[in-house]
Amino acid sequence: MLFRSTEAFVPIFECLDDLGRGDSNDDVIRLMRIEAPAWLAQVFPGRELSAALTADAGVPSHERMRREFVHLFEALTRIRPVILFFDDMHWADASSCDLIAYLFARMRSLRILVIATYRPAELMKESHPLLPVWIELERRDECREIPLQLLSLREIQQFLDLSFPANKFPHEFVGIVHERTEGHPLFMTDLIRFLRARGALAERDGNWIVTDSLERIRGTIPRGAESMIHLQIERCDEIDRKI
Repeated sequence: MLFRSTEAFVPIFECLDDLGRGDSNDDVIRLMRIEAPAWLAQVFPGRELSAALTADAGVPSHERMRREFVHLFEALTRIRPVILFFDDMHWADASSCDLIAYLFARMRSLRILVIATYRPAELMKESHPLLPVWIELERRDECREIPLQLLSLREIQQFLDLSFPANKFPHEFVGIVHERTEGHPLFMTDLIRFLRARGALAERDGNWIVTDSLERIRGTIPRGAESMIHLQIERCDEIDRKI
């Protein structure tokens, strides 16, 4: 889930939506009806609720939302282990961070693993609401930071093989991509999209090939992410550039 919003509980809604549409969706929806009707009404509006649950109308309190959230995962993890993944947690709103902290305080008895990605520099500035949660979890030795490294030449080759099955990209091309992006994942994926959009990568007879000379590609590829951004902006029309 990718989120960048100050609206309360956006990442939590997206997380529950993913669970409710996954392989275990029947169990999730059933348990939400029992343990977390306030969440069910907001994540899956229109799902049938019992008369007892619909009678409790109105905006649920923050305390009720927290209590239902924990009860749901207490019930769900009794059936099977659960993995929650949150992407870009440095953009999470304060209410979501508070709810996740509330869950963390009760995780010792749950079969649950929470994986979250974040930019350390963003997390450390402006008193981010997740920072005290992170510090407390570290103090209790209940979390582990895994710094993500830049992609190696072999890993870029694996990415290209997965993205372009049956490709015939020369090894030198992979080296050029690695050299210019230094293995930065976002820069690398943007670069591949850029080359594909301009026709330097094309599918011919069921195989992906490099259509330009390697020297031409080397001269076309910008150096650094900032140059890549400027190049992408230049490809927009005048109205989009003004925006």
